[in-house]
Amino acid sequence: MSEQKNTVWNSRLACTLISVIALFVLHFATDRRSSIWPNRPSSDGQKPEEPLQSPIDPTYPETEESPDHDQQTVVPVVTASPLSVDFKKVWADQNVLQEERAGIRVHLRFIIKNSDRLPCTVKIVFRYQNGLQLRDFNGQFVDETGNVATIAEFSPDYPNTEFEDYALFTPYDELHLGWGEHFLELQANIVGPDSDQVIATSDPFPFSVTYEKAEEPELEMIDPQERRALQTGAVSPPRN
Repeated sequence: MSEQKNTVWNSRLACTLISVIALFVLHFATDRRSSIWPNRPSSDGQKPEEPLQSPIDPTYPETEESPDHDQQTVVPVVTASPLSVDFKKVWADQNVLQEERAGIRVHLRFIIKNSDRLPCTVKIVFRYQNGLQLRDFNGQFVDETGNVATIAEFSPDYPNTEFEDYALFTPYDELHLGWGEHFLELQANIVGPDSDQVIATSDPFPFSVTYEKAEEPELEMIDPQERRALQTGAVSPPRN
């Protein structure tokens, strides 16, 4: 009777061991299949996690069109910006005395950009409000065309510089006007390092000048009729 019980016990133990071995083999086969085909669903129907990957180049994706780092780098060409001037305001003070001469002081406010600290020229020209230029007769306040002008050179301290109050003085007698009231206008020009290049021109600034014949007898003035003749070229200007 005891021998029969031992036989039954041994049979049950053997069955248990076989079941355990079978489960172990099945589990091992499932894990190996998942590692061989990572994108294939496992036996429980869930997709396994993606394997961890390290980027080849954090800048460019791993494709056939990845750049060749041995190629020469192309450096873009930067073109310098041209010299420019922006006039902000033009105004004038009249009947100003400077070195015992009465005249007009012109004030300019402007911004000059991309100057590279090169010397520039400011030129104030004078004309009648009808457009007729004032002619010079003594070679003192004159431009290259023979017209009345006040000219000064300046050099900006910085590549981009703002001049808040650039002032120039012109004596009244250098306008070469005759007796009476004259309706005039002035205009400012900024000329670049190339003397033929006018960078900017301000708006005209109108003003008037009146000469009374008895006030300063020692000051030589041109008679109005003679003045008009001189402006139109009908007669030659007086010579000292």
